[in-house]
Amino acid sequence: MNTMEVKQKRVPVAWDTLGSLLFLVSVVVYAGGYRRDLFFRLQELSPLLPDDALSFRNGIASPGGLIRYAGAFLTRFYYYPLLGGAVFAGLLVWIRWLVGTLFRLPARVRFLSYLPSLLLLLSVTRLDHVIFVPHEENFLFTASLGVLATLLLVAGSRRARGGWVKWLYALLTIAVGYPLVGCYALFAALLIGTEEACRGGHGWVYALGLLAGVAAWIITCPLLYFHGVYAGLSTYNIFTAGLLSPADYGSGRVTGFVVPGALAVLAGLAAWSGFRRGRSGLAPPWGMEQFVGLLALLAITFLLSNRDPRFQSLMSIQRAVAHDRWEQVLEVARAVEMPDRTIILYRNVALLKQNRLGEEMFTFPTESVAMPKYPPLVYIAGRDLLFHHGRLNHAYRWAMEHLVQHGMTVDALRYMIKVALLNGEFPLAQKYVNTLERTPFYAETARKYRRYIAQPALMNEEPEFRALNALLAYQNLLGENTALLEPYLLEYYKNTPPVTFETLELSMSAVLTLKVKDRFWGLFPLYKEHGWKVPRHVQEAALLFAHREQRDLSALHGLDTITPERFTRFLHTLEVYRNSPEERLLAALKDSFGDTYWYYYFAMKELKTN
Repeated sequence: MNTMEVKQKRVPVAWDTLGSLLFLVSVVVYAGGYRRDLFFRLQELSPLLPDDALSFRNGIASPGGLIRYAGAFLTRFYYYPLLGGAVFAGLLVWIRWLVGTLFRLPARVRFLSYLPSLLLLLSVTRLDHVIFVPHEENFLFTASLGVLATLLLVAGSRRARGGWVKWLYALLTIAVGYPLVGCYALFAALLIGTEEACRGGHGWVYALGLLAGVAAWIITCPLLYFHGVYAGLSTYNIFTAGLLSPADYGSGRVTGFVVPGALAVLAGLAAWSGFRRGRSGLAPPWGMEQFVGLLALLAITFLLSNRDPRFQSLMSIQRAVAHDRWEQVLEVARAVEMPDRTIILYRNVALLKQNRLGEEMFTFPTESVAMPKYPPLVYIAGRDLLFHHGRLNHAYRWAMEHLVQHGMTVDALRYMIKVALLNGEFPLAQKYVNTLERTPFYAETARKYRRYIAQPALMNEEPEFRALNALLAYQNLLGENTALLEPYLLEYYKNTPPVTFETLELSMSAVLTLKVKDRFWGLFPLYKEHGWKVPRHVQEAALLFAHREQRDLSALHGLDTITPERFTRFLHTLEVYRNSPEERLLAALKDSFGDTYWYYYFAMKELKTN
């Protein structure tokens, strides 16, 4: 071989290597960087990996138990998003390599070997609020591990020599693989049969007989397991065990069909491979044009992913809340031009934590978009918001509800520990801490809570617990309906007499949000009575309500010099635009007074909540 021939071979190989490296880096950056908050949140909402023999036996009491357990283990790596992204990327690169090697794609379409991996990535990155609906599976790795298992089983068939050996291998793949990887074993047998039937050289009778035999065993074997082994398995998922159904991604959503689409691509490639086998060897390395094809697939994957800025902001906020980074919550919330009520409620809690609620709650964007019809707000943020509003037992109730339907998760476990500590139920807290301590990457968090069990007085030094003390003066009984979360919180604090400055902040926040003037005048004197500074937005509301009721503005106490002067300019603006269309009036008010309660009062017509 001369020097020129060596160079010609090295150039395509270089492009192939560059493409693989680009794919690896792209997935790590996207899944471990750009979408790190989504993947971290999925990690906290995913069922924990049981660490005792009984739980393991119960977990594999249905087909697909092996990939569920492996998926639960790998999901924990997303505690560190870059580490989780690297694991996920490595898995997808492995799948891509197997697809390219097993199905021997021609050089001109070699970039299609990335398509199943990109579809698996898309099946996660298209997710939205449906992640808060209780599920039994781990979203992150289950499908990818299932596809990997399928390809490895197909790879094993390549070592089978002779037609009857391959037949026997396909039947054993179903019989042995079904309990471990569920429907993915059935699909692997289908791929083996499809490729062998399409290979030619045996005649169409042999091909049809092979496909019929494999199909019959694909149907018969799961039924035998159903009647003889898996008594708890429903007829609905005999043939889909281990596969997330479209309903798991949300009703009517295309996301649920992405994984079946990846499997369909594999079936097509298997048929193509069968037709080509015997007539061509391994596909030659691919060149620059295939690198361009990979770039196009990556771009399409990014464009089809869920890029809703509000959902991404919610993921960032919830990750910040998990680490008690309240200033970060405000930074994210301020950047959202048109938030929904979930983001508004989170930012109000962050302001409350810093005693800035009455001063700044209307300096943030006040217009909001409608909440998703499903899931309800209490599924999305119930544990967080109820706990940080001081409604401890309600937070515990929703954490337990999540645990019963979803399995034990870090998200639920964290609140169950904290509520048990604040209620003085230390043996119960110890039980939960033991579980958290056995969870990878959460041992340090568990040790922190364990210190409070041994020395409860230390909780008074912890900012998270200290901030809640002022909110725990009320009865905390489970007699109220919190399913409609924001209406419950607003009505509760509107009607409950405040006993601390923090509870007065919450009560005033509810009153101003609901525009209840009578209740406002019942709360306003408390600032003077206790010697508390009247917050800015409360001053604005006092001036507005007093003016509309023709009260003496000079009799109002606690006003600074700036707010009354600004109110005079506000009244002048109302007079100037009195005969103008409402749209022009609101535009003028937003330009000059968009950070005031006055603008909220006129602009906000109804709450788009729950």
